Amino acid sequence: MPGCSRDEGRGYAFPCDEVGHVDMDTLSPQALDNYFYARAVVGRELSFPVVEVPAR
Repeated sequence: MPGCSRDEGRGYAFPCDEVGHVDMDTLSPQALDNYFYARAVVGRELSFPVVEVPAR
């Protein structure tokens, strides 16, 4: 779930597929904690997620 913070310098990025689904089974325990936190505060502390596809 790539996300952007409303405050510069804060944000989260998670590996996902082309439609934004994150395979939570592949995340480390710390990344999983961060992922759940980010999901809980989207729309309040964090902007809505954006899927970014790397340039080829």
